[in-house]
Amino acid sequence: MVRHTGDNHQNLQQSELISVIVPVYKVENYLKTCVHSILAQTYKNFELILVDDGSPDRCPEICEELAAEDSRIRVIHRKNGGLSAARNTGTKSAEGGYLTYIDSDDSVEPLYLQTLYEALKKNDADVSVVRSREVYEGRSPEKQAAGAADERLVLTGRDAVKRLLEMDETFMITAWGKLYSRKLAGLLHYPEGKLHEDEYVTYKVYLAAGRVVLSDYIGYRYLQREGSIVHEFSEKNLEVLEAFREAPACLAAAGEPELQRLAVKRLLRILRYDYLKAETLEPAVRRKLYDEWRSEYKKNRLLLYSVRTSAEKIADALFAVSPKAYGAFRKLTK
Repeated sequence: MVRHTGDNHQNLQQSELISVIVPVYKVENYLKTCVHSILAQTYKNFELILVDDGSPDRCPEICEELAAEDSRIRVIHRKNGGLSAARNTGTKSAEGGYLTYIDSDDSVEPLYLQTLYEALKKNDADVSVVRSREVYEGRSPEKQAAGAADERLVLTGRDAVKRLLEMDETFMITAWGKLYSRKLAGLLHYPEGKLHEDEYVTYKVYLAAGRVVLSDYIGYRYLQREGSIVHEFSEKNLEVLEAFREAPACLAAAGEPELQRLAVKRLLRILRYDYLKAETLEPAVRRKLYDEWRSEYKKNRLLLYSVRTSAEKIADALFAVSPKAYGAFRKLTK
Protein backbone atom coordinates (compact mmCIF):
# COMPACT_ATOMS: atom_id res chain seq x y z
CA MET A 1 0.00 0.00 0.00
CA VAL A 2 1.32 3.43 -0.93
CA ARG A 3 0.95 6.02 1.79
CA HIS A 4 0.65 9.70 0.91
CA THR A 5 1.60 12.33 3.41
CA GLY A 6 1.62 16.10 3.66
CA ASP A 7 1.58 18.14 0.46
CA ASN A 8 1.83 15.05 -1.80
CA HIS A 9 -1.42 13.67 -0.40
CA GLN A 10 -3.09 17.07 -0.69
CA ASN A 11 -1.94 17.41 -4.32
CA LEU A 12 -3.27 13.92 -5.14
CA GLN A 13 -6.61 14.73 -3.54
CA GLN A 14 -6.82 17.98 -5.47
CA SER A 15 -5.93 16.36 -8.82
CA GLU A 16 -8.66 13.74 -8.36
CA LEU A 17 -11.19 16.28 -7.09
CA ILE A 18 -14.27 16.76 -9.27
CA SER A 19 -15.79 20.22 -9.40
CA VAL A 20 -19.56 19.93 -9.82
CA ILE A 21 -20.95 23.22 -11.13
CA VAL A 22 -24.67 23.95 -10.73
CA PRO A 23 -26.10 27.27 -12.02
CA VAL A 24 -29.15 28.26 -9.95
CA TYR A 25 -32.05 30.45 -11.07
CA LYS A 26 -35.77 30.29 -10.15
CA VAL A 27 -35.74 26.58 -9.26
CA GLU A 28 -36.81 26.64 -5.62
CA ASN A 29 -39.09 23.63 -6.17
CA TYR A 30 -36.31 21.51 -7.71
CA LEU A 31 -33.03 22.63 -6.15
CA LYS A 32 -33.00 20.36 -3.10
CA THR A 33 -33.75 17.28 -5.20
CA CYS A 34 -30.85 18.17 -7.49
CA VAL A 35 -28.37 18.82 -4.68
CA HIS A 36 -29.36 15.79 -2.61
CA SER A 37 -28.82 13.57 -5.67
CA ILE A 38 -25.28 14.96 -5.89
CA LEU A 39 -24.59 14.50 -2.19
CA ALA A 40 -25.69 10.86 -2.54
CA GLN A 41 -22.91 10.08 -5.02
CA THR A 42 -20.78 6.99 -4.46
CA TYR A 43 -17.74 9.02 -5.56
CA LYS A 44 -17.14 11.32 -2.58
CA ASN A 45 -14.17 13.46 -3.60
CA PHE A 46 -15.97 16.42 -5.11
CA GLU A 47 -16.74 20.06 -4.47
CA LEU A 48 -20.21 21.33 -5.30
CA ILE A 49 -20.34 24.91 -6.54
CA LEU A 50 -23.83 26.42 -6.44
CA VAL A 51 -23.86 29.60 -8.53
CA ASP A 52 -26.87 31.69 -7.53
CA ASP A 53 -27.48 33.78 -10.64
CA GLY A 54 -29.37 36.56 -8.84
CA SER A 55 -32.42 34.31 -8.40
CA PRO A 56 -35.45 36.34 -7.22
CA ASP A 57 -37.10 33.46 -5.32
CA ARG A 58 -35.90 31.53 -2.25
CA CYS A 59 -32.99 29.93 -4.10
CA PRO A 60 -30.29 32.11 -2.46
CA GLU A 61 -31.51 31.10 1.01
CA ILE A 62 -31.88 27.44 0.01
CA CYS A 63 -28.30 27.45 -1.32
CA GLU A 64 -27.01 28.67 2.04
CA GLU A 65 -29.12 26.11 3.91
CA LEU A 66 -27.72 23.33 1.76
CA ALA A 67 -24.15 24.57 2.24
CA ALA A 68 -24.66 24.33 5.99
CA GLU A 69 -25.44 20.62 5.53
CA ASP A 70 -22.18 19.66 3.80
CA SER A 71 -18.73 21.25 3.81
CA ARG A 72 -18.18 20.27 0.17
CA ILE A 73 -20.75 22.86 -0.96
CA ARG A 74 -19.66 26.36 -1.90
CA VAL A 75 -22.13 29.09 -2.81
CA ILE A 76 -21.44 31.98 -5.15
CA HIS A 77 -24.00 34.78 -5.34
CA ARG A 78 -23.79 36.90 -8.47
CA LYS A 79 -25.84 39.45 -10.38
CA ASN A 80 -28.19 37.84 -12.89
CA GLY A 81 -26.45 37.19 -16.20
CA GLY A 82 -28.05 34.01 -17.51
CA LEU A 83 -27.17 30.33 -17.57
CA SER A 84 -23.93 30.71 -19.54
CA ALA A 85 -22.62 33.49 -17.30
CA ALA A 86 -23.37 31.39 -14.20
CA ARG A 87 -21.62 28.35 -15.70
CA ASN A 88 -18.61 30.46 -16.61
CA THR A 89 -18.45 31.87 -13.08
CA GLY A 90 -18.47 28.36 -11.66
CA THR A 91 -15.77 27.20 -14.07
CA LYS A 92 -13.47 30.07 -13.04
CA SER A 93 -13.97 29.21 -9.38
CA ALA A 94 -13.47 25.45 -9.80
CA GLU A 95 -10.49 23.91 -7.99
CA GLY A 96 -10.78 20.29 -9.13
CA GLY A 97 -8.79 18.36 -11.70
CA TYR A 98 -12.08 17.54 -13.44
CA LEU A 99 -15.28 19.47 -14.09
CA THR A 100 -18.91 18.52 -14.63
CA TYR A 101 -22.08 20.58 -15.04
CA ILE A 102 -25.54 19.75 -13.73
CA ASP A 103 -28.59 21.92 -14.33
CA SER A 104 -30.40 22.80 -11.11
CA ASP A 105 -33.79 21.38 -12.12
CA ASP A 106 -32.23 18.06 -13.14
CA SER A 107 -30.79 15.28 -10.98
CA VAL A 108 -28.33 12.42 -11.27
CA GLU A 109 -28.13 8.74 -10.39
CA PRO A 110 -25.84 7.67 -7.50
CA LEU A 111 -23.13 6.25 -9.82
CA TYR A 112 -23.03 9.34 -12.05
CA LEU A 113 -19.67 10.73 -10.90
CA GLN A 114 -18.05 7.35 -10.33
CA THR A 115 -18.99 6.09 -13.80
CA LEU A 116 -17.76 9.25 -15.50
CA TYR A 117 -14.51 9.28 -13.54
CA GLU A 118 -13.63 5.59 -13.90
CA ALA A 119 -14.37 5.60 -17.64
CA LEU A 120 -12.19 8.66 -18.17
CA LYS A 121 -9.27 7.31 -16.14
CA LYS A 122 -9.34 3.74 -17.46
CA ASN A 123 -9.38 4.92 -21.07
CA ASP A 124 -6.97 7.84 -20.69
CA ALA A 125 -9.68 10.15 -22.07
CA ASP A 126 -10.16 13.90 -21.78
CA VAL A 127 -13.97 13.80 -21.88
CA SER A 128 -16.27 11.16 -20.38
CA VAL A 129 -19.96 11.00 -21.34
CA VAL A 130 -22.96 9.15 -19.88
CA ARG A 131 -26.43 8.81 -21.32
CA SER A 132 -29.48 10.67 -20.09
CA ARG A 133 -33.18 10.00 -19.76
CA GLU A 134 -36.06 12.46 -19.89
CA VAL A 135 -38.20 12.80 -16.78
CA TYR A 136 -41.56 14.51 -17.29
CA GLU A 137 -42.90 16.80 -14.62
CA GLY A 138 -46.18 15.58 -13.17
CA ARG A 139 -45.80 12.06 -14.53
CA SER A 140 -44.72 8.93 -12.75
CA PRO A 141 -41.17 8.10 -13.84
CA GLU A 142 -41.00 5.31 -16.40
CA LYS A 143 -39.05 2.23 -15.42
CA GLN A 144 -35.89 2.07 -17.44
CA ALA A 145 -32.76 -0.05 -17.27
CA ALA A 146 -29.82 1.90 -15.88
CA GLY A 147 -27.42 0.72 -18.58
CA ALA A 148 -24.12 -1.01 -17.97
CA ALA A 149 -21.48 1.27 -16.49
CA ASP A 150 -18.70 -0.87 -17.96
CA GLU A 151 -20.09 -0.88 -21.51
CA ARG A 152 -18.08 1.82 -23.20
CA LEU A 153 -17.19 3.20 -26.60
CA VAL A 154 -13.88 5.02 -26.95
CA LEU A 155 -13.66 7.58 -29.75
CA THR A 156 -11.05 10.00 -30.96
CA GLY A 157 -12.07 13.61 -30.48
CA ARG A 158 -12.61 13.88 -34.23
CA ASP A 159 -14.89 10.84 -34.31
CA ALA A 160 -16.87 12.27 -31.39
CA VAL A 161 -17.48 15.43 -33.45
CA LYS A 162 -18.53 13.26 -36.39
CA ARG A 163 -21.03 11.41 -34.22
CA LEU A 164 -22.39 14.67 -32.83
CA LEU A 165 -22.94 16.04 -36.36
CA GLU A 166 -24.50 12.87 -37.78
CA MET A 167 -26.76 11.70 -34.96
CA ASP A 168 -29.49 13.55 -33.07
CA GLU A 169 -28.39 12.54 -29.58
CA THR A 170 -29.08 15.07 -26.86
CA PHE A 171 -26.53 13.56 -24.48
CA MET A 172 -23.71 14.14 -26.98
CA ILE A 173 -24.41 17.86 -27.35
CA THR A 174 -25.29 19.16 -23.90
CA ALA A 175 -22.81 20.68 -21.46
CA TRP A 176 -24.17 18.40 -18.73
CA GLY A 177 -23.76 14.62 -18.54
CA LYS A 178 -20.01 14.86 -19.05
CA LEU A 179 -16.77 14.95 -17.12
CA TYR A 180 -14.05 17.19 -18.54
CA SER A 181 -10.34 17.14 -17.84
CA ARG A 182 -9.16 20.46 -16.44
CA LYS A 183 -6.82 20.92 -19.40
CA LEU A 184 -9.93 21.62 -21.52
CA ALA A 185 -11.25 24.26 -19.12
CA GLY A 186 -10.11 27.09 -21.38
CA LEU A 187 -12.63 25.93 -24.00
CA LEU A 188 -15.46 25.63 -21.46
CA HIS A 189 -16.61 29.20 -21.90
CA TYR A 190 -20.27 29.45 -22.89
CA PRO A 191 -21.59 32.40 -24.93
CA GLU A 192 -23.80 34.60 -22.80
CA GLY A 193 -27.37 35.45 -23.72
CA LYS A 194 -27.78 32.49 -26.12
CA LEU A 195 -30.28 29.65 -26.16
CA HIS A 196 -28.75 26.19 -26.70
CA GLU A 197 -25.39 27.60 -25.67
CA ASP A 198 -23.87 24.10 -25.70
CA GLU A 199 -24.09 24.03 -29.52
CA TYR A 200 -21.37 26.68 -29.70
CA VAL A 201 -18.94 24.84 -27.44
CA THR A 202 -19.23 21.04 -27.23
CA TYR A 203 -17.93 20.14 -30.70
CA LYS A 204 -14.87 22.37 -30.14
CA VAL A 205 -14.17 20.62 -26.84
CA TYR A 206 -14.42 17.20 -28.50
CA LEU A 207 -12.13 18.27 -31.33
CA ALA A 208 -9.47 19.35 -28.82
CA ALA A 209 -9.78 16.10 -26.84
CA GLY A 210 -7.42 13.21 -27.41
CA ARG A 211 -10.09 10.66 -26.52
CA VAL A 212 -13.78 10.79 -25.68
CA VAL A 213 -15.35 7.82 -23.86
CA LEU A 214 -19.10 7.10 -23.99
CA SER A 215 -20.66 4.91 -21.28
CA ASP A 216 -23.98 3.15 -21.69
CA TYR A 217 -24.87 4.06 -18.10
CA ILE A 218 -28.00 6.25 -17.97
CA GLY A 219 -26.85 8.54 -15.19
CA TYR A 220 -28.47 11.90 -15.87
CA ARG A 221 -32.16 12.72 -15.31
CA TYR A 222 -33.21 15.51 -17.69
CA LEU A 223 -36.39 17.15 -16.38
CA GLN A 224 -38.96 18.25 -18.95
CA ARG A 225 -40.87 21.14 -17.41
CA GLU A 226 -44.12 22.51 -18.78
CA GLY A 227 -43.64 25.98 -20.20
CA SER A 228 -39.86 25.61 -20.48
CA ILE A 229 -38.43 28.08 -23.01
CA VAL A 230 -36.45 25.21 -24.56
CA HIS A 231 -39.66 23.45 -25.58
CA GLU A 232 -41.76 26.41 -26.69
CA PHE A 233 -40.89 27.28 -30.29
CA SER A 234 -40.60 31.00 -30.97
CA GLU A 235 -38.49 33.28 -33.11
CA LYS A 236 -35.93 33.31 -30.29
CA ASN A 237 -35.34 29.59 -30.85
CA LEU A 238 -33.91 30.49 -34.25
CA GLU A 239 -30.94 32.14 -32.57
CA VAL A 240 -29.28 28.73 -32.32
CA LEU A 241 -28.85 28.81 -36.10
CA GLU A 242 -25.93 31.13 -35.44
CA ALA A 243 -24.06 28.21 -33.86
CA PHE A 244 -24.90 25.92 -36.79
CA ARG A 245 -23.70 28.57 -39.25
CA GLU A 246 -20.45 29.00 -37.34
CA ALA A 247 -19.54 25.31 -37.21
CA PRO A 248 -18.67 24.69 -40.90
CA ALA A 249 -16.24 27.62 -41.01
CA CYS A 250 -14.69 26.61 -37.69
CA LEU A 251 -14.16 23.03 -38.84
CA ALA A 252 -12.79 24.15 -42.20
CA ALA A 253 -10.29 26.37 -40.38
CA ALA A 254 -9.30 23.36 -38.26
CA GLY A 255 -8.39 21.45 -41.45
CA GLU A 256 -11.36 19.04 -41.24
CA PRO A 257 -13.09 19.10 -44.66
CA GLU A 258 -15.18 15.97 -43.99
CA LEU A 259 -16.49 17.41 -40.72
CA GLN A 260 -17.11 20.69 -42.52
CA ARG A 261 -19.34 18.88 -45.03
CA LEU A 262 -21.24 17.14 -42.25
CA ALA A 263 -21.73 20.47 -40.48
CA VAL A 264 -23.16 22.01 -43.66
CA LYS A 265 -25.50 19.04 -44.07
CA ARG A 266 -26.66 19.48 -40.49
CA LEU A 267 -27.28 23.22 -41.07
CA LEU A 268 -29.50 22.41 -44.06
CA ARG A 269 -31.35 19.78 -42.06
CA ILE A 270 -31.98 22.20 -39.18
CA LEU A 271 -33.13 24.96 -41.57
CA ARG A 272 -35.66 22.55 -43.10
CA TYR A 273 -36.82 21.45 -39.67
CA ASP A 274 -37.17 25.02 -38.37
CA TYR A 275 -39.09 26.01 -41.48
CA LEU A 276 -41.73 23.40 -40.62
CA LYS A 277 -41.71 24.27 -36.91
CA ALA A 278 -42.13 27.98 -37.71
CA GLU A 279 -45.58 27.58 -39.25
CA THR A 280 -47.07 29.65 -36.42
CA LEU A 281 -44.61 32.51 -36.93
CA GLU A 282 -44.80 35.44 -39.34
CA PRO A 283 -44.62 34.42 -43.05
CA ALA A 284 -41.59 36.68 -43.46
CA VAL A 285 -39.68 34.58 -40.90
CA ARG A 286 -40.42 31.37 -42.78
CA ARG A 287 -39.48 33.00 -46.07
CA LYS A 288 -36.16 34.08 -44.63
CA LEU A 289 -35.45 30.51 -43.47
CA TYR A 290 -36.32 29.12 -46.89
CA ASP A 291 -34.20 31.70 -48.71
CA GLU A 292 -31.23 30.90 -46.48
CA TRP A 293 -31.68 27.18 -47.10
CA ARG A 294 -31.76 27.70 -50.88
CA SER A 295 -28.64 29.85 -50.73
CA GLU A 296 -26.71 27.32 -48.63
CA TYR A 297 -27.96 24.41 -50.75
CA LYS A 298 -26.94 26.06 -54.01
CA LYS A 299 -23.54 27.05 -52.64
CA ASN A 300 -22.74 23.63 -51.14
CA ARG A 301 -24.52 21.18 -53.44
CA LEU A 302 -21.36 19.63 -54.87
CA LEU A 303 -19.62 19.71 -51.48
CA LEU A 304 -22.45 17.67 -49.98
CA TYR A 305 -22.67 15.02 -52.68
CA SER A 306 -20.50 12.44 -50.90
CA VAL A 307 -22.09 12.79 -47.45
CA ARG A 308 -25.80 12.57 -48.27
CA THR A 309 -27.89 9.41 -48.36
CA SER A 310 -30.40 8.79 -51.15
CA ALA A 311 -33.23 9.78 -48.80
CA GLU A 312 -31.45 13.05 -47.95
CA LYS A 313 -30.96 13.85 -51.63
CA ILE A 314 -34.67 13.28 -52.23
CA ALA A 315 -35.53 15.44 -49.23
CA ASP A 316 -33.35 18.28 -50.51
CA ALA A 317 -34.77 18.04 -54.03
CA LEU A 318 -38.35 18.07 -52.73
CA PHE A 319 -37.71 20.99 -50.40
CA ALA A 320 -36.12 22.96 -53.24
CA VAL A 321 -39.26 22.51 -55.34
CA SER A 322 -41.97 22.53 -52.67
CA PRO A 323 -41.60 22.75 -48.87
CA LYS A 324 -45.14 21.38 -48.62
CA ALA A 325 -44.17 18.26 -50.56
CA TYR A 326 -41.11 17.90 -48.34
CA GLY A 327 -43.32 18.09 -45.23
CA ALA A 328 -45.44 15.23 -46.54
CA PHE A 329 -42.31 13.22 -47.40
CA ARG A 330 -40.91 13.78 -43.92
CA LYS A 331 -44.08 12.45 -42.30
CA LEU A 332 -43.93 9.33 -44.46
CA THR A 333 -40.26 8.63 -43.71
CA LYS A 334 -40.15 9.70 -40.06
